[in-house]
Amino acid sequence: MSNPPPVKTPFSAPAPAGATPTADQPVSDAPPRARPPAGESPAVESPTADPAADPKLATLIRLLRPIPEAKLHPAAETRLPDATGIAISLTDHRLRVMHHEEVLVEAPVSTGRSVSPTPEGQFTLAAKPSVPSALRYGHYRNKSGALLVRGVFPKIDPLPPEAVFDQVAPKGLLQLSEEGPFVFGGEATGAATTDGSVILSDKIALLLHEKLPLGLPVVIAR
Repeated sequence: MSNPPPVKTPFSAPAPAGATPTADQPVSDAPPRARPPAGESPAVESPTADPAADPKLATLIRLLRPIPEAKLHPAAETRLPDATGIAISLTDHRLRVMHHEEVLVEAPVSTGRSVSPTPEGQFTLAAKPSVPSALRYGHYRNKSGALLVRGVFPKIDPLPPEAVFDQVAPKGLLQLSEEGPFVFGGEATGAATTDGSVILSDKIALLLHEKLPLGLPVVIAR
């Protein structure tokens, strides 16, 4: 009885360089990998930098990211006294002043960082104070007065070496409920950069401070 013919295995040896693949050798569209020179180890690709793991990179991305412009209803100034509510989104960092289902003002805001988040919940526009003693906001400057860092909160922003804190009176200050966060004008970055306060541009903060009625309901949510 004759022996059966040998069975070809799917794991054939690779063809020599430059050889045409045979029928039992898979063809790949991927370019061949370059062999490292003799005596050198193969290069290892470094992973892409993770912004969440690199605070400096995350800050750079935030500073370079374009800030969306505020959108005002054509008749916003005359209709703001009749607004029915304010909605603040902590996910997209936007504030919207509503008249029922109609948006009168939509503006980018800065909200609280993870170390000091903006509280979520239902509030009311309780007061329009001048400068509260509890709020410390401003810039860091060097001893010659040159600006180092804009829009800082000493409670959460470490003071750089040889720097001094220059406190700034917030514009258009709004107090949400008795224990709620402040809303005011400053560095509105469209990102999480504050001590829990909500920061608008100076222009929008002053407009809301002038036009909005006290007692207006405010909802802060994700």
